[in-house]
Amino acid sequence: MKALFLSHSNGGGGAGRATQRLFDAIDTEQPSIDLRMHVDFKLGDDPRIFTNTGFQDTRLKSLRINAEEVPAYVTKHVNPQLFSPGFLSSTSARRIDNLKADLVNIHWTNFGYLSISQIGKIKTPIVWTLHDMWAFTGGMHYETESTEAGWRPSKHYSTRLDQRIKQHKLKAWKNQKITAVSPSNWLAELAKSSEIGSNWDIRVIPNPLDLHQFAPGNKDAARRSLGIAPEANLAVVSLGGDLTDSRKGFDLLNEAIRHYLTRWPEQPMELLVVGHDTPEGNSSILPDSITTHWLGTCNDEQIVEAYAAADIALVPSRQDNLPQTATEAIACGVPVIAFNAGGLPDIVHSKQTGYLADAKDSQDFALGIYTLLRDKNRLVELSKNAREHALTRWSPEVVAAQYAELFRGVCTTGGHQSASN
Repeated sequence: MKALFLSHSNGGGGAGRATQRLFDAIDTEQPSIDLRMHVDFKLGDDPRIFTNTGFQDTRLKSLRINAEEVPAYVTKHVNPQLFSPGFLSSTSARRIDNLKADLVNIHWTNFGYLSISQIGKIKTPIVWTLHDMWAFTGGMHYETESTEAGWRPSKHYSTRLDQRIKQHKLKAWKNQKITAVSPSNWLAELAKSSEIGSNWDIRVIPNPLDLHQFAPGNKDAARRSLGIAPEANLAVVSLGGDLTDSRKGFDLLNEAIRHYLTRWPEQPMELLVVGHDTPEGNSSILPDSITTHWLGTCNDEQIVEAYAAADIALVPSRQDNLPQTATEAIACGVPVIAFNAGGLPDIVHSKQTGYLADAKDSQDFALGIYTLLRDKNRLVELSKNAREHALTRWSPEVVAAQYAELFRGVCTTGGHQSASN
């Protein structure tokens, strides 16, 4: 079987990293699948991954990214930073079909990599791995309405531009038989309840992790290396991307830490921050009153060392799919405190692998910190549970086997009705 991954990139952001990890898992664990990946922006020199290399292709990449941002700003869209129109394409359905794969596995396609129209013209059977909501919304990667109580599809097309893109997707994909994979149950349910995704065959398969790399480490050695006292109560938190993005809940984290410091001063806590240098005026993100160790941008090896040093991990997202900051921590045996929101219940089983606070309740989040840190023996038990959960859910062999079974099924059934031209 020949399978072709399609992705804007094989690294960089969360979607690119998840795509590369899945690609490596299937390639290693399922050698009967002949796997290649086509991207717009290639990182590294892996010969299995290729891109368009012509002068015009290379020259136009940045222009397409900039041009894709124009419609949202011209129409004064409510959230242009989370919006992609999907009008431009760096590659074509004809070029994809000419590669003669038995199926294509679509991943993150925006920034002008693969347009709505070109997706609709692909004749090769499609499996679409969802990294956010874009595939089934009117252009938004994450809809703010779904952060609140319930999913309200009518709200997703509230602007004329959203309406146009919704109709464009419905028309372009009306003859496509799309099999979609959601890493989380939350995102799968949102897709099923949407107008665009209501007729898709939707499966839930989580993203894989290299569990040899992301594994429990030596806490004492990690703390010595990072200059952290062996007796400290230490929480690790990842601050990445836009620190003002309300989806990530950094304002709730700030509130939770302030409440913790006020309510339980007898049990002091320190923070280990991954992914960001000390931001100016960081009291809007983290209180100045807490001892904070800033690690800046880290590679995977440094991230694993941070997890090894930590007692707990804090993931304050209001809305997220299957955040790798949480799965990586769990894989390293670090219990996670998070809100009961998005795909986080797939990762954190409250009081078994961490603590799930009520959605957006910063005081309950603070209580979770206290609950886990006050009982070190229980923390050891949660750490073992966390590692076991990772082994049974996210190991490359487990996830690759699920994808291989899905790929075979799609190829057997043809995976496709007549494609539009």
